[in-house]
Amino acid sequence: MTAIIPPETEDGWQRHDDDNPFMILNGPIWYREEGGLLHVGFRSVHEVHGNSLGYIHGGMLAAFADFALGHKVWFAHDRKPIVTAHLDINYVSGGLAGEWIHCTPEIVRKTRSLCFVRGDIMAAGRVVATASGVWKSIERGGDRRPPT
Repeated sequence: MTAIIPPETEDGWQRHDDDNPFMILNGPIWYREEGGLLHVGFRSVHEVHGNSLGYIHGGMLAAFADFALGHKVWFAHDRKPIVTAHLDINYVSGGLAGEWIHCTPEIVRKTRSLCFVRGDIMAAGRVVATASGVWKSIERGGDRRPPT
């Protein structure tokens, strides 16, 4: 398997480590905050993120878009629980194994309970996909996780 190559840590990138089992399998994901902007990215690895044509799988790009845009909302809502209400992905070009895939999501509008966000998924200076979505803040009322 190809080694995971982290971004340059001297550029302020931090590995996002949490207990989200889905993103643990799809990561690692990196982020940094700079001048009020949130940058989110990952280094694509064919054995983990690729499809049979040698490009990054569209499902991985969708999962990454959901994470990147949702992470921006999570910060904007003081790290309180949120859920994705809608996510729209447009695939523009193919991402290749080994490329640094990144997004700088932006909030379009924020209300008390909803947040509208968009972002371009980029690789080597080109747009790989565009994404937009709506996230809803929720009140956590007990543990609603399915039994293990």
